[in-house]
Amino acid sequence: TDHITLRDPQTLGLDEAASRALLAIVAPWFAEDGITLVYDQPTRWLARGALFAGLATASLERVLLRDVRAWMPDKSQARTLHRLHSEMQMLLYTHAFNDERATRGLPVANSFWVHGTGALPAPAPAPAPTPLIPTTLHDAALHEDWRAWAAAWAALDVGPVAQLLRQAEAGTPVQLTLCGERNAVGFHSAPRGLVQRIQGLFRPQLFIDLGTKL
Repeated sequence: TDHITLRDPQTLGLDEAASRALLAIVAPWFAEDGITLVYDQPTRWLARGALFAGLATASLERVLLRDVRAWMPDKSQARTLHRLHSEMQMLLYTHAFNDERATRGLPVANSFWVHGTGALPAPAPAPAPTPLIPTTLHDAALHEDWRAWAAAWAALDVGPVAQLLRQAEAGTPVQLTLCGERNAVGFHSAPRGLVQRIQGLFRPQLFIDLGTKL
């Protein structure tokens, strides 16, 4: 009663059919409060409602495997969500949907997490190129698997990072963003001058050296 942990949704083993079945169960409850739910992925639905326009929420990554109490939306701004959390827990606790999952040894789905809230800009911005976002470091850190974390760094060094370095050396504009829990730092490549290109022919460059020039 005094500690609620948000598990990784990927461990639920939800497929599209199960997710849509669960959505059909809970959607009417949200609709009563003016919230429309739409299926997007097995572990992610989209929600639309006036409640979310100015509501501050924490990202899923920030809360995973932690006590959710520190990250819950402010109760004065989100009384409806707090009530829906309680209602969903009561609804799903003894629901046949979870009883059937339990008989198959699958984790039960007993709550939800709201994140990514805000009002969409109008008109909507043009779609940007989809960035490459490796999740190996993120996944290893969440589960405190530091051996896997070190292996992920090694794989990135010889894979995507090495590819960015080759592109930068060839004069192609590249961008790299390193994200932590509270901060992020971005690097943008700049055109190299003639002297730098000549030096590159005789001296190999490490990523740390490239970072000082970006």
